[in-house]
Formats: sequence, structure tokens, C-alpha cells
Amino acid sequence: MKKNLCMLTVVLLFSCFQLAVADSQSLTWKLPTQLTDFNTKLTFQVDSTWHMVHGVSSGIHGSVHQDGGLFGIDVDIPVGRLDTDNSSRDERLREIMQEKKFHNISFHSNHILSCTSAMVMRDGVCETNIEGKLKMLSTEKAISVPIHIEYNRGKNTFEIDGHTKFLWPDFGIEDPSIFIASVDPDVEIFFHTTIPAEQKEAE
Repeated sequence: MKKNLCMLTVVLLFSCFQLAVADSQSLTWKLPTQLTDFNTKLTFQVDSTWHMVHGVSSGIHGSVHQDGGLFGIDVDIPVGRLDTDNSSRDERLREIMQEKKFHNISFHSNHILSCTSAMVMRDGVCETNIEGKLKMLSTEKAISVPIHIEYNRGKNTFEIDGHTKFLWPDFGIEDPSIFIASVDPDVEIFFHTTIPAEQKEAE
């Protein structure tokens, strides 16, 4: 009797495991998804004579969408909402970024993403690059952004982290250094985006 109960328990556990795996493999990212401060965080940092300057952004707006095999991202970051926790420094930043003329920093991408939701569900993580164009002031340049994608089972979301760098001079941005403190030309950008998961439509 006990042997039969043990075998039944094993069978039930194995069946539940198979159902869980099958269910997770039927998940995909929910697109289109709007990008806002609620699901997207962008920070930046730049070294200076005194210390590392850290900043955050707010007012982010855009979308992630899919058109056939193309994975698209369109996002705008308001220059006036960049915050380094220092009002005089932020004023200088808005000045060199010509906020009154160029209100947003923009990123646009529309290409085939080598990571699929199925790959993320199968392997737990997937790493690839997003190819796109970054525009600041009147200059637009092609960039490649390494990203790391994971599935968060507890929240039922896909978590995307990315990191890239750019040089002030490459976009025609005036050197933000002041007489008593120089600023490194390299700016590092970090971002985190959450995309909801949903069940795949039956084929």
C-alpha cells in the first residue's frame, strides 16, 4: 500500500512538473508594451576630477513592439528631466544639451532580435545586442547595446538589462567641464526594462 502511494506521489509530481514546463514554454512577451517610468529605469554616470557623477532620468516615454520578425523600440528621454542631484550641475547639463531646442534624447531600433521569448524560457537567460540609432542634439549615430534578458517567474515578466557608452564629442555636445573640475568624455548608460509575459496564441 505504502509502495503504491509513493509511486502515485512520484507520478503526480512528475506530471505537475511537466505541466509547469509546458505552461512556461507557451509564454511570450506581451507586445506592444508602452515604456514609462513605471516599467523602465535609466541611469547614467560620468567621472570627474572630484568624483563619479551619477544621474537618473524620468519622464521616459516610448514603446516596444514587434512587426513580423522585426523587434522595434522607440523611446524618448526628456533632457529637462535628467537629474544629477545638483541643481547647478543640472542647469549646466541642460545648457550644453540645448534643451530649449532639442527637448529629447531619442533611441530607435527596428531589427531582428536574436533572442526569442522561447529561448529565454528554455535557457533561463539570453544575451544579445540591440542595434539602433541614438540621437542627441541634431546628431544621430548607430550604436549596439548589449542586453541581458531573464524571465521572472514570480512576477511573470521578462526583465531586460542593458549597458552602453558614448562620448560627448561624438554628438557635438560641448565639454561640460568647468574651470575647477574636468569631466571625462565617456558617459555610461544603464537601463532596466520590464515586459509582461502572456500566453502564446494557439497556432
